[in-house]
Amino acid sequence: MRPPGKSSQQRDTGCGNFMQQVTERSLESWIFMRKRDSEDSSAMEPLQYPVRNLQSWTVPGHHSARCSWDVRAYASCTKADCHTLERRGWIGVVGSTRTLGEVWGRGLLLSPKPTGTQLTVEVHPRDAMPQLLKKFSLAKRLQGDKNGNTRPRQPGGKDAHAYPWDRSSLKSMALDLRQFEKLDTYASQVTVKSGLDALVSDLLQEAHSDLERVRAIWIWICHHIEYDIEAAQEKDRQAFKPTTILQTQKTNCDGYAGLFERMCSYNEFYFLTHPALFIEDHFPDNKNWQLLKPPQSLRQFENNMYHKSEFYNKGMLSAHPQTSIIKTANGKVTVTIESCAPTLFMFMLNGKQEHGLLSLRKNGMKLDVYPPTVGTHKLQIFAKGNSEIYSSVLEYTLKCHYADIDVRLPAELHQPVGPSWFSEQMGITKPSHTEPVIYTSDGRCSVSFGVEEGVSVLASLHGDDGPVTEEAQRRYIFQLQREKRTELKVQLPHAGKFALKIFVKKRQEPGNYVFVFNYLLCCTNSKVNWPVFPESFGNWGQDNELLEPLSGVLPANHDVPFKLKLHGVAKALVKGQDTWPLTLNREGYWEGSCSTAGCQEVYVMVLENANHNFYSYILKYKVNAQ
Repeated sequence: MRPPGKSSQQRDTGCGNFMQQVTERSLESWIFMRKRDSEDSSAMEPLQYPVRNLQSWTVPGHHSARCSWDVRAYASCTKADCHTLERRGWIGVVGSTRTLGEVWGRGLLLSPKPTGTQLTVEVHPRDAMPQLLKKFSLAKRLQGDKNGNTRPRQPGGKDAHAYPWDRSSLKSMALDLRQFEKLDTYASQVTVKSGLDALVSDLLQEAHSDLERVRAIWIWICHHIEYDIEAAQEKDRQAFKPTTILQTQKTNCDGYAGLFERMCSYNEFYFLTHPALFIEDHFPDNKNWQLLKPPQSLRQFENNMYHKSEFYNKGMLSAHPQTSIIKTANGKVTVTIESCAPTLFMFMLNGKQEHGLLSLRKNGMKLDVYPPTVGTHKLQIFAKGNSEIYSSVLEYTLKCHYADIDVRLPAELHQPVGPSWFSEQMGITKPSHTEPVIYTSDGRCSVSFGVEEGVSVLASLHGDDGPVTEEAQRRYIFQLQREKRTELKVQLPHAGKFALKIFVKKRQEPGNYVFVFNYLLCCTNSKVNWPVFPESFGNWGQDNELLEPLSGVLPANHDVPFKLKLHGVAKALVKGQDTWPLTLNREGYWEGSCSTAGCQEVYVMVLENANHNFYSYILKYKVNAQ
């Protein structure tokens, strides 16, 4: 039996005022439901019934403690039929057994399975929107650092679903995919004209909600970016930047996620920006729209220093010089930045982190730049907030008329230079030298600082003319531990400039040592030619102290005095061609002497347990060839 209505020739594809959100099109099946009693209709009862080719029939109502419903399915239905059924208390929804999708009708949600053998109907109150739609908010899900540099928030307990999939929908929220047809067609045809920002702006021209914006971006990526199979097969995973992806139109899984995140990001700086800041990168044709008293002239606008939005987003307050073009003075340029909180900085001169000394301050930084050649140079300054990525905050153009060739900094001199709040945060406190540069006339110096409990320190020496090997980098430094302070004795192999790099690591945590800061060591004495320190082994305790000999290379055929402070040992001796015992004096030092005749190496050995006869190597010296 089919409901009363017009003949098949007069059938309309419309569905009455209760299907206003369904786009008019050829409809293949209809389901109508009517509540049997007047109990609470706010219950959401999932109903599942087998449908045989959607022929006209009536299904027994679903019975529950709260309500029951009559369900009718029709292979087709006219507009007049729909009105008639509605007046009789029926509410309806349209579905298709040949398409996957969800149609939100007047109080019903229908999702056919791909096989067309079962339809799932979810009952909602009339004129009510599903709660899932109300809860959806893109702004709450995408939490960046205001310019897309950070990751979205990680899912928490509130995001987890405690219920199983009830087969009522393939989506996590009620959707009518047909509503996206126009948007999908538009988004798939958008082309890249310039950069990523312009692309996103074009994509969002036809999007009017957060959901549509996400849909447009997703559709564009699906149509224009293919999976890079070759890169996926490489052992070393390639890092895909959004700009690179736009050029190659290829990427991997991480690249898809990164591109989508970048395209969905926003810059908080440009929301209700103060006019005094907005004028830095926007000059209106009508000066009244500057909203400034007095307004700026075009010449002022062009000459003013341009602070990027991240300059303020990262908490910067001011920068000096205040002009974008700087002339060097005696081959040097100094830039300072004031910030409202401790901030990490880095710089690049002509695309490289070279030819500059950057020292961190409690609220800002100081940067001295020494351009290597005469001419024009590009200086970029970056800052890092809570994210793991540095963002560009300032750019200067340097005009160098004189290059100081005597100021040649080591290539291994990394930033920052000198101790700061950051080194204190990493466990290094109260340094003996607070300035980043240490001058030495005899090629030797001693640096000490406090070390927090549980923190290990490692140091290495780097110069452009040597040392080159990792062992040599450490052999010109002798590390001592005195109470809660670490001392680094340094001997330079020759005159010049060297980077003394400091690394730390928490003993209880896995991983490698982390670079914290470095000193710049300067020596102009051409007579300096210090040898390496003696090689120390694992049993050399950090609280031990070596007074002599400090040179790791001993003269041949000489009696060499030894004096050390050793803790927790029963006996100590020096072994060369023969063995010479060391004695413990009243001051707590082990003393003695050793002849280097007839030997190439000399070792200091200790016996830790008097009840055993096993000696451990703690120091090794080399003997000059005869």
